[in-house]
Amino acid sequence: MSARHPRVRPFPGHRSIEGLLALACCAGFAHGAQGGGACLAFDGVDDFVRVARTALLEPEELTVELWAWIDGPQDWNTRLLRKGERDAYFLTADQDLDQRMQLLVTRGTALRVQARDPVPHVARAGAWHHFAGVWSVTNARFFVDGVQVADVAHELGALTHEPPTDLYLGAGLPVTLQNEYFAGRIDEARVWARARTSAEILSTWDRPLVGTEPGLVAYWRFDEGSGQVAHDDSAHGHDGRLGATIEMDASDPVWLAGGAPLAPFECWAVNYCASTPNSSGHAATMGFTGSLSIAANDARLHVYDAPAGHAGLFFCGREPARLAFLDGYLCISPFTPGLVRLPPVVVVDGDRHASRALDLAAPPSSVQVLPGDVWRFQFWFRDGAAGGTGANLSDGLAVRFCP
Repeated sequence: MSARHPRVRPFPGHRSIEGLLALACCAGFAHGAQGGGACLAFDGVDDFVRVARTALLEPEELTVELWAWIDGPQDWNTRLLRKGERDAYFLTADQDLDQRMQLLVTRGTALRVQARDPVPHVARAGAWHHFAGVWSVTNARFFVDGVQVADVAHELGALTHEPPTDLYLGAGLPVTLQNEYFAGRIDEARVWARARTSAEILSTWDRPLVGTEPGLVAYWRFDEGSGQVAHDDSAHGHDGRLGATIEMDASDPVWLAGGAPLAPFECWAVNYCASTPNSSGHAATMGFTGSLSIAANDARLHVYDAPAGHAGLFFCGREPARLAFLDGYLCISPFTPGLVRLPPVVVVDGDRHASRALDLAAPPSSVQVLPGDVWRFQFWFRDGAAGGTGANLSDGLAVRFCP
């Protein structure tokens, strides 16, 4: 008999699938503060980043969030982010001398809704903090470091955006008032075209995004470190221009090394959905060797304790399940988006083992693996000696892939 093959490599964050789902969908990042990349520093005088207007930045419901280092007391009506002139949304450090970080939404010249931090902004100065505002058709909510601190019911309904304007970071433009410029640093700014839940904000406030999350319409990481462009890391191309011109000028914010204390990206592989015994006397289980990196592309799927000499096939899908099927359980949902076969058919060897390379550079046409994606894998095999239906399945393996 040959030597046993390695089973699932112990990746950081190895845990049960139930525990992962309890945290939040696709929220598998390691927890621990680590500054990263770069950020932009604004002088409070004339610095800003301009993002050209598009309809995607003008949703009916909204989540807007960013990390900020507040240098100290801010001026009257200081804006960290503004989109709009009359019908507008803001993340602001003050409104009419209230000295509160807040989500502010205005409708015309007379109507406004404010969801505010209960403590003055100077209490947040001198350190990195994450601020998020959520607008739904019924409520405005505000979060500090992932925790909700304000919930305000309103009757304004969906956001409106008249007249349409560009979006600005670090300033209250298009209104040209000196007291609306921000003094401090900004990092990891994000705009979502939907009202995110408290659980969703808590799951990602201190963690980097992939950029393809549902509803994410703009994502500025500010990791460039130099140049005149703050690139949008979402799929929508909302790049920001530093200052008033395409050349360096006095209205450019300054690139600084180091940024918000985000947790590092973590990927994992975990077994779930236990299988039933087969004619080998054991229950077949999935395994994984190689790297979880898409770029490395050296992953290999394994199955152990399947009946020797029998043919089988690996398959994959996106959604979990536990459905009685054949002589075991189907651990991947057959419903939309469904199951994908991973040919060729393989034969279980005398060690009750079979494997298949997982070529992420040339996957089946219906499989696209992106960083942060969770895919689920399982093995089907014939097993006439066991009686029953003559076929069975392994348990499931959920894998979250790294860049």
